[in-house]
Amino acid sequence: MSDDQQHNKTFANVFSYWVVKDKNVNRQNNNNNNNNNVRPIIIPKKLNQNNNVNQSQIQQQPQQPQQQPVPLEQPQQPQQEKPQQPQQQQQQPKNNVTFINNSYQTNLRGYQASSASDEKVDESEDQPVSAYSIMPMSSGSESERESNRNLFRRGVAGLNISSSDSSNSAYANVDGADRPINSSGYTVVTDTENSYNSSTYSSYSPIHSTGSIYTPLSSYSAGGASTYSTFYNLSSPNINSNNNNNNNNINYSNGSNYSNDSMEFDKPIGDSTDDDNDAYDNNNRNDNRTERERSLLQSREVKDVGRDWNREFQNLLRMQPTLDKFQKLTFMAMDFVKAAETYGRIIIKEMFMPVKSKTIPPIDIGGVAGGEKYICQNILFKFAYDQKIGGSWLYGGKVPSDFGASKAAGNELRGLSFFFQNIMDHDCADRINVPLMCIIDYYGYRLVAISLLPITKKTLIYGSCDGGNTVHDDVPEVNEIMERVSKGMNLSGHLSGINPKFIYGPGDFEIHQSANNEFYALDFARLLPPQAYFDDSGNAIAHRDVFYRLLRPEFLRTWEKPLNSDAFTGWSSCDPDQEQHNQDVADATKHLFDVVIRQAALELEARTEDEESFDVAVEVHKLGINLRHLGRLRSQIDSHKKQIRKHILNEMIVRVLKGEIKDELRIKLRGHFIGSEEKCIDTIVSFLNHVFNVNRFNNEKEFWTITIKSLLLDKYGSNCGLTPDELDTKYDLSNSISITEVMSRFQAKTGIKLSSRIKTILEKYSSNSNVNSLPMVLYTDVKSVRPIIKHSNLIARSEGISLYMKALEFIYANTVYYGKEPKEPDFTRFSKIFAEEHSLLDSCRQKLELASRSSTTDASLHHLLGLVDVEKVKLNWNSSANDLHGNNHLMLKRAEKTLIASLGYHDSPGPIITLATVHNMRSDHVKAHATYQRLKAFEPQLFVPSLYESASLYAPYFTTPKHLSYLAISAHQLFILVGILESLPADHQLVKQYLHSSYKILCVILLRSISLKNCEVARILEALHDILHPSAEKAAEYSFSLAKTFGPFMERVLKYDPAIFDDILLASTKLNYGSVHFNSFVRYIDHVPSLEPIIVRSLTSHPLSSISYDYLESLFTDADALESLLKLKCQLDLLVYRKTNPNFVNLLQYQNNLTTMVITNIYLQDDEAFLGMFRCIKPTLTTFKMSSVRYTQPNPVVPDELIISCPNLKEVSLRDIEFETPSFQSLFKIIAPVVENLILERVPMDEMPEVFQSMNKLKHLELYSVHYVDVKQLPSSITSFGCHSDFNSHPEGEPFVEPFMKQCPNITDLQIQNYGHKFYDELAILKKYPFKRLRLGLNNAILSEQNMQEGLDVWGNSIEDLYLNINSYGTFEFIGQTISSLSLLRKLDLGCYKFDDGHLTMVIDKLQLLEAFRFDANAIQLTPQPKPHPTLSKVKMSGLRAPTNNYINLGLIFPQLKALEISNPVNVNDTCFRKLLENVKSLESLRLESCFDITDASIIALCSSDNIYTLINLSIVTSLNISDSSYVKLAETCTKLRSLDKVGSPFHRFTTEQYFGARYTKLSESTYDQVKSWPREPSLSTFHFLLSQKINLSNEQ
Repeated sequence: MSDDQQHNKTFANVFSYWVVKDKNVNRQNNNNNNNNNVRPIIIPKKLNQNNNVNQSQIQQQPQQPQQQPVPLEQPQQPQQEKPQQPQQQQQQPKNNVTFINNSYQTNLRGYQASSASDEKVDESEDQPVSAYSIMPMSSGSESERESNRNLFRRGVAGLNISSSDSSNSAYANVDGADRPINSSGYTVVTDTENSYNSSTYSSYSPIHSTGSIYTPLSSYSAGGASTYSTFYNLSSPNINSNNNNNNNNINYSNGSNYSNDSMEFDKPIGDSTDDDNDAYDNNNRNDNRTERERSLLQSREVKDVGRDWNREFQNLLRMQPTLDKFQKLTFMAMDFVKAAETYGRIIIKEMFMPVKSKTIPPIDIGGVAGGEKYICQNILFKFAYDQKIGGSWLYGGKVPSDFGASKAAGNELRGLSFFFQNIMDHDCADRINVPLMCIIDYYGYRLVAISLLPITKKTLIYGSCDGGNTVHDDVPEVNEIMERVSKGMNLSGHLSGINPKFIYGPGDFEIHQSANNEFYALDFARLLPPQAYFDDSGNAIAHRDVFYRLLRPEFLRTWEKPLNSDAFTGWSSCDPDQEQHNQDVADATKHLFDVVIRQAALELEARTEDEESFDVAVEVHKLGINLRHLGRLRSQIDSHKKQIRKHILNEMIVRVLKGEIKDELRIKLRGHFIGSEEKCIDTIVSFLNHVFNVNRFNNEKEFWTITIKSLLLDKYGSNCGLTPDELDTKYDLSNSISITEVMSRFQAKTGIKLSSRIKTILEKYSSNSNVNSLPMVLYTDVKSVRPIIKHSNLIARSEGISLYMKALEFIYANTVYYGKEPKEPDFTRFSKIFAEEHSLLDSCRQKLELASRSSTTDASLHHLLGLVDVEKVKLNWNSSANDLHGNNHLMLKRAEKTLIASLGYHDSPGPIITLATVHNMRSDHVKAHATYQRLKAFEPQLFVPSLYESASLYAPYFTTPKHLSYLAISAHQLFILVGILESLPADHQLVKQYLHSSYKILCVILLRSISLKNCEVARILEALHDILHPSAEKAAEYSFSLAKTFGPFMERVLKYDPAIFDDILLASTKLNYGSVHFNSFVRYIDHVPSLEPIIVRSLTSHPLSSISYDYLESLFTDADALESLLKLKCQLDLLVYRKTNPNFVNLLQYQNNLTTMVITNIYLQDDEAFLGMFRCIKPTLTTFKMSSVRYTQPNPVVPDELIISCPNLKEVSLRDIEFETPSFQSLFKIIAPVVENLILERVPMDEMPEVFQSMNKLKHLELYSVHYVDVKQLPSSITSFGCHSDFNSHPEGEPFVEPFMKQCPNITDLQIQNYGHKFYDELAILKKYPFKRLRLGLNNAILSEQNMQEGLDVWGNSIEDLYLNINSYGTFEFIGQTISSLSLLRKLDLGCYKFDDGHLTMVIDKLQLLEAFRFDANAIQLTPQPKPHPTLSKVKMSGLRAPTNNYINLGLIFPQLKALEISNPVNVNDTCFRKLLENVKSLESLRLESCFDITDASIIALCSSDNIYTLINLSIVTSLNISDSSYVKLAETCTKLRSLDKVGSPFHRFTTEQYFGARYTKLSESTYDQVKSWPREPSLSTFHFLLSQKINLSNEQ
């Protein structure tokens, strides 16, 4: 037996014994690279190849006694071949579940395990004896399992769920250890580093489930203790059994959607009346568990051949830039780094072992530098060792320099990042691939890890792999790419190699062409040019330092000439321009020493006190200075800038200490000691105690007076930055630093974690002058020593980008763009609170800043950092409007700085647009315009799409702008965009795609701006116009006018497309969300001639009377706009005259079809204006209304020609008019013969009693504050009479009702609203007359005095509509009896605070025809009624305060309910509303007024009810606890909804208004134009009332 075989045999025995005896069964299997998986303790039959254990080498073991360790593998004995069993599930009894096929066997850690039902095994064969082989595959009875399932179905809080089957409990106790048992009787054991107990399942949440509660556990993500990790879905058909694929990716946005509807919480478990269905469910669950167990067992046999990091990486890079891409890229890179760390630690700890004993043996793959190389899990590892080439060491020359090799490894990582950044900037990343790479620093050693690439020596097509003997430049495409990219990196081309070829970059930089025609770049260690080495005479000479002391990429970008990466090396010895290349590098190095460092010192000195705290490494790197020059830099800092000098010295000392501890560890941890934790900790403790001067009394050199200064001189040279005083051996250098900060940075740089005790003592030492001793470090103070992993900025960069994209996904989830259909709403993202967005952006900034530490010249990173600040400012605008003195100002200033830096590194359109946007946000439109002009240097196709998208994003197209900066940004960008597109040929693709849309969006902005009448808006647009047209001259008396200034532009747009405004103008005729005001078009008429025929055409098809009242108000209050409209001489049907304007009256002569004229709020100045009132009366009028018109001068005589005939005039309203009596008489001469509906207020009727006599056609009369009317003068034709004042002229004591009814015998509609009115003195007589509609306002005392409950026979057979408002004064006990006597009532409006459930019972019982009912519900308890009302469909309740549980009765009491209004309730909350909806299922109209306790929960309940199929009108008034998301949910869910009124409850976010305007175009913003469910008293000053076409007492109100 060979040594290897004997070793493997011994290892197998030990390993098998450990499996059986060790209580901690949770161990990692190195062959599995998916480290996030959590699996049962079952491993594949084959052992890990990396452990050098080959199954074929394991020899047959003698039969062991049962109590002895069992061999890992069975002896290979000849066996008789057994017939194969059919692979199908066997039929089992109902109380038993088969989880494994009879023929199925699995290998558990080398043991053969089978189910109890497996075929019998020949007992003559030697079988291993173990706990696994004798265990049953299930435990517990079916009834026990069903009980456990029922517990799960009930959703018991805190229930611990196992891995869903009893077989796992069998596996769990093989070692005899006590395991925590969950409530199901199962235990879960996993192979993670620490065992998870079953309590992990207590956090189970079915968030990711898509099924019901009976869905198998495999479809849930149950947390860390599940058989598989949270990010796996075992039941998914997309799971790939090959572990080469990366299945560990977290996907934020594609998780399953869990439906609460499937959780039947209200249904008691076990109460089903259908036994067959219950049995069916049980069988289904059993089948699901069986399938799950089969899947688990199959997953245990998956063999891992290593993850193809390279292929996965390249595929991800080629994906479109989506959130999913960057999330996957982030976690893939994290997995790579974790795998590299895991196996790198093994390689380092086994570095002194014999090759044959190593877990991961080295391999020979060629290459000059890098020392021994290893391959594990498709990762190539190589030590950072100096290698001997010929007779010299590569980095050290005569002696090896592992310091140089370590620096070269760092340069390779930096070079990879720099190269990758530049191929990205030059759009070459799809052709030139780079590997994944990281560096592991552990125990003083440095290991480089690179993803394995599909290349060989034969695939090299660029550069050299044999020390320059053969140099390749074989592929012209690659040569061209390298030339382009190298020029971007400021690298010069040169002849390189012994047999030279002209290449760019160093000669040992390689590019390979793989078999599938992909190009791979590698060996980046010398990509950057070297720093020149100067001898004592100041002459630049060749030196080994040039192989690892390189210039920074930041400096290289700013240097005036391209530099040669092979300068001062033998690689360029055959180049005739070698001397010039060397001189260029020497000049650059001198410039660095003499100029750049001095400028950096001045820049640092200029920092304010607040800015003096900074990360030295990052800031110095940004300035293009290597950290090895910190001493030079510090020496040039003014000695008075002590804080800055301290920061620099802190960093210098940290780097010195890091180098020293690495050397100490490498010296002490040699041979077998490298794996010794004791030796490692002892070395660290000794080193730190030396640093802390613990042994200073033992004649040891004082560390802070002597040792540290020597180390600084060794590392930084004579120019180490220390002053003569600091170099004095008597001076304690710890006084010049912060020892706390130094040790904190030291721990971060070395991976050594110290205890909090050390930190506390150091803080006291730094802050308290009385503490003069540093701590003594004990071995217990060293908490851990971890590897330090350095990687490219890929992880931080990708994670930062993914966080940014996730934040944008949240911020713009519901953003709408012109020309694009709105997406389905994300209801969670309409909130006005941006906690998640701010958190994501803050985390994004942290990651991007981390990435920029290693790529300070990465333009895209700086661009992203600027974008993060811009987004945060925009979020803050909702709460603080552009606070220039707060955080917004600081963030915009920071954004400007980073964007300027981005453009300094790479000039591209994206940062230009963002920078100009920042200037607009800061109201610096001049700078913004200058920045936009830089776009002209690029091809239009490179920036026009981005500029259009940005302009569309900010444009207030769908609603009025809420923040003026949005308007400024969008308008400026659109003007720039239009100018560029207009300069292109008309047939250019960009013109066809973007010009029309840009015109339209910009015109909408101008239309909305003119409707705002906001001085700030005008100022912004004026400033933009002046910037865009700098040559335009202004007259001295120039007054800016939007219409005059931008009218020519709109005229040009209409010439381009005459129909461009058609859809916008059509929407203006309705009150849809976000539509442009009709008035906006009218105000442009005078300056846009092409607009006139469009307006005329629109008014012909949609007259003013069809336009929303709200929009008309803005038109009629604008005298100039109204005059412009009248100048069109188009025929109007409605006009409102609100301001004295002679031209208005003159222009009326052209109106021949006017049907409605309203004159209001006018104070007349002269006779001409007074007579103009009469000229407004046109013969075509059907409605004439005059309100609040005053003329205090003597009224002129109205000429006869103004007293015209108006045969169609039917409705007249005269309210609060100050005319003299003759003027009224002239007015009545016009209206009296024809009027049918008349409203009078404060009209001196006592001075012209004969007026009523001439109103032969009058049917409806309503009087307000008209106290002197002789009832005998009233026209007998009246059928409807409303009285809001006393008839003081009627003699006291004389009858009133009978004379009144005798004079007006046809009255069927009577309204009395004055408590002292004479009608109430004769209620008994009034009850003798039949009315159909009666409105009474009185008190209890009157009702009681008049015995209202008696003598109601006439009213009971006539009244159909009753309004009864009862004041609380007095007592009246018969309200129920009174109301229930009116059996023909169809509408009842009852204002009575004592109306209770008993009265409601009487109403339900007696008023069987009632259809609409309003009542004060202060005393209503909503108790169950003996029977429901058969016809009542409209209910309004005010002051409701019923018990919570009684709201469920509302739908039972009124089963035909179609319209419901609840106003000013006392206790209506979400619970009440939910209960109310249980039996109210077919509402068509709902109004909630002042329901302050109603929240989103109620709206969600409404949207989950059957009412969504019937609801048409919804009004929510003054309900501040309802979010925008609820309104969107209503609009989205209620398919028939046509009006949504939110009086006093505006949208919280501008995004919501935009979304409504784009998605719900048919939804009206007000319910005013809808037919009301109950009459409302009009306000005297409301514009709505003045325009209302219906008289208040009309039956259709």
